[in-house]
Amino acid sequence: MFSDFKTQVEKMTGGKILVELDERIERDAQSDIVFSPFRQAKKYLAIVVFNPLDKGNTLRELARWKISSFGYPCILRWGDHEESCGDKRALEEGLASILQDARIGEKILYAMNFEKPKEPPKVIEKK
Repeated sequence: MFSDFKTQVEKMTGGKILVELDERIERDAQSDIVFSPFRQAKKYLAIVVFNPLDKGNTLRELARWKISSFGYPCILRWGDHEESCGDKRALEEGLASILQDARIGEKILYAMNFEKPKEPPKVIEKK
């Protein structure tokens, strides 16, 4: 299912954008202030995009994806929107909704417009 979404985005952007699932660590104000070896870092799965020309591979998070232990339902969250997807068709619709959000479009466009670093001008030696 996710591979279809990846392929669709990559075709839509002419290969300028790649899509991956990335395990991330939840950041909050307390975790930034207090470090405790006993505190478990909260992890989550995110749908991210990046431009393969960006050698720093800046990952831009589009949405969070929470999968139940049974596969469905899964939950997609982006911005202030949340969709619970109870089956494959609902998941397809949820992924399509992500791409229809203007804020997501801005993130993709920003990543697409990353310019490859220009090569320094060649110096021509005089003889």
